[in-house]
Amino acid sequence: MCTSIINRVLRTKRSVIVDHANAQNDYQSVPYIKKNAIKSIMCCPIMITQEEKSHVMGVVYLENNKVQGIFTEHRNVILKTIIDSSIENAQIFTSLNSAYARFLPRKFLSLLGKTSVTNVSAGDAVERTMSVLFSDIRNFTSITESMSASNSFLFVNQFLNHIAPQIDRNDGFIDKFIGDAVMAIFAGTVTSALQSAIGMISALKEFNKDRDHSMVANSKEDMFMGKVSIGVGIHYGKLMIGTIGYKARLDATVISDTVNIANRLEGLTKILGVEIIISQSVIEQYERESCEGEVLLASPTEASPLYANNYVNFIKSRRLGVFVLKGMDPLVLYQIYDDAWYGSDYDLRVFEEKNDKFKQAVEGFNDKNNMKRNREVFKNLANEYPNDKLIALYATACDIYSNSHLPDSWQGEIRIDKDGNVAPFGGLIVKNNDYNRRRSRFSSSNLEDFTFDDKLFQ
Repeated sequence: MCTSIINRVLRTKRSVIVDHANAQNDYQSVPYIKKNAIKSIMCCPIMITQEEKSHVMGVVYLENNKVQGIFTEHRNVILKTIIDSSIENAQIFTSLNSAYARFLPRKFLSLLGKTSVTNVSAGDAVERTMSVLFSDIRNFTSITESMSASNSFLFVNQFLNHIAPQIDRNDGFIDKFIGDAVMAIFAGTVTSALQSAIGMISALKEFNKDRDHSMVANSKEDMFMGKVSIGVGIHYGKLMIGTIGYKARLDATVISDTVNIANRLEGLTKILGVEIIISQSVIEQYERESCEGEVLLASPTEASPLYANNYVNFIKSRRLGVFVLKGMDPLVLYQIYDDAWYGSDYDLRVFEEKNDKFKQAVEGFNDKNNMKRNREVFKNLANEYPNDKLIALYATACDIYSNSHLPDSWQGEIRIDKDGNVAPFGGLIVKNNDYNRRRSRFSSSNLEDFTFDDKLFQ
């Protein structure tokens, strides 16, 4: 190619047509033309318009060493028309792909091995092991019932504009919005999911702070302006990712028990009074990643990751206990949190002191032969921290389990029924008014003297 002609076109943004290259004074001495005996040349700029300004993004260069005058002005017009049409089609295709990506994430397509949404068909599916994150606004129904439809959507979108970007920044993608809930997938490390969850809570605090500052100036009639709280649940396991539907309507979806568990963990955050709950599978995968050098475990306070206050990339975790949710096997669950969430050093110190007492009490709770002693321990803790839902739940469990026959295989797990209440193991006769008072405080229903049938909770 003749670089001098190409540079001229790039500089002037105008086409160049050379009929007799080896005979024209301007070009006959050019080494490339002389060496290759070039007779005709046409070079046309590729122009695109952005923000009402034209830019050269390249050129189309044609040459012929057989025939002179082969390139005419008419052919130049045809070439420019082809170039303009191609660019317009490419821009339309890019715009459509960008629009489709808002409904079907590119990362989802990548997992399916597809480069474009037009290549997707019903039944495309893969199986992968990944992290699933569920997030939900607490008390959303009561928040929106006093708002108009337009303000309800405005509120949700304002909330999502603060929260959802944390998922993208940590290499995840949103699989779907379910009302005010968000379901996200992380195909990379579990650390990405953990960092996203931490970022979401931190962003929520900024969201609430921004609403405080703008409450007077920008508040709208019937718009909810109170504090917003969310719960986040994360589980790691196998997923089946694919498309379902028929020729007129397709949708991307994820099918797996992993999704159900992550959803249940999110629901448990409100019951236990914490913001983020993760499963042991997340902790175990994090440990594997740490050993492989993908992430670093920073200064664990004890050797065991299961019972210590460990740092997960400078994010602390604590063991909540073993829980049996309806229809599921026992799950070892953890809370993750960030010191920055506590408004002052005093608040953080109070939390850590409470956590130390809780940890010691839980170690005793695992001994079913001392359940009455455990009952007194958690009763005292509940009196010391009357607003702590986790301690109240353990106190309620002690009340129930001290009056019931626990299985020989019991190792400290707490059974939770479909309504979020502590459920018994085996037969139970309740004759303790103190227990009834505590349970009525924890749940919406009082218990009178009766016998539980364990089959009701299988």
